[in-house]
Amino acid sequence: MRASLLLSLLALLATILPAAEFAEGFRLPRMDPEEIAPASAEDLATARDTFSLGASSWYHLKPLQDTKSPTTEVLFSNRADGFDEPRHQAALQMVGRLPMKNPQVFKRGDDWLVQEGNDASHAFRLRWIPPTPTIVSKEHAETIRVALYVDDGSFGAGVSRIEEQLGPQKNVALRRVTAKQIRQGALAQADVVIFSGGSGSRQANALGLAGRVQVREFVRQGGGYLGICAGNYLACEGFDWGLGLLNARTKSSRWKRGVGNVQIERTPAGQNELPSLPEKSSIRYANGPIFTDAQNPTLPPFTTLAWFRSELAKNDTPVGIMTGSPAIASAAFGRGRVICSSAHPEQTPGLEHFVEDAMRWLAQPSPRTP
Repeated sequence: MRASLLLSLLALLATILPAAEFAEGFRLPRMDPEEIAPASAEDLATARDTFSLGASSWYHLKPLQDTKSPTTEVLFSNRADGFDEPRHQAALQMVGRLPMKNPQVFKRGDDWLVQEGNDASHAFRLRWIPPTPTIVSKEHAETIRVALYVDDGSFGAGVSRIEEQLGPQKNVALRRVTAKQIRQGALAQADVVIFSGGSGSRQANALGLAGRVQVREFVRQGGGYLGICAGNYLACEGFDWGLGLLNARTKSSRWKRGVGNVQIERTPAGQNELPSLPEKSSIRYANGPIFTDAQNPTLPPFTTLAWFRSELAKNDTPVGIMTGSPAIASAAFGRGRVICSSAHPEQTPGLEHFVEDAMRWLAQPSPRTP
């Protein structure tokens, strides 16, 4: 009775988790490299930490502490009072970074300028660039272009294993991409993007609002998304910092279930999309998401490609919610495709062809969805 009540309560709590959030109308800050005359006293009198580029277009400078090099995040909101320090502020609002500890942003005529502190010897012109439109081109259909995210929030053996598995493949062009490159439109030169293990929330914070929008639009316009463990969390709908690509929410906020091998069972759909995946197999698991349908009417339902048939439930995590939950799932998003794996097939002996299978399925065109 208590177990049943606990599961019901967890399910209720999960349904009220926030959906992915995306502010609109932002521009990206871009510093010109040429040095120009520093601010005058009159210029500095106009400098503000929070300023507007127009109606419903507000920006705020947030210097970061304890970084290797001077860094200030540029945050965006549709409201002047919209910078109230949400927990995942970078994921929800960051549109760029300035290489300064104490930037002074001001206008001189029609130009925006920025300099380090009040007594700088020079300033730089600061341009506000519209996001690069995400246009997924299939002109290079004979070669699958894969962008592998390698930046904050991506750690562990996943990246190296994926490179080992895809690098030798014919007609595959694999390259690493950073969060900054994604914000600046690098996915326009890709067919598939991969986010591997690490921390989904840290990946979201590194991408910022601008990067999350780029990934989401990349998939909507026909790109493919492969999320493994942290990348699966990142894709889910049930986090305000998520990408909202997969109509899924986690069953519990207690995620630290443990690390070890668990059993999965492939579905008929899994056989079609992942032909090398055995009917039953042991797979490495490391605190991946235990998810269910988020029931968002604006997203298509996902298809389960494999089920968990055993579970880990260490550290006082809920018992009984993992077995029978999706281990691997796929979905359509716009004209693109999504595959997410809670566990780590790329790090499991015998499942080394999973990433290649997923990549090739993701690179195919998908029927348009809302």
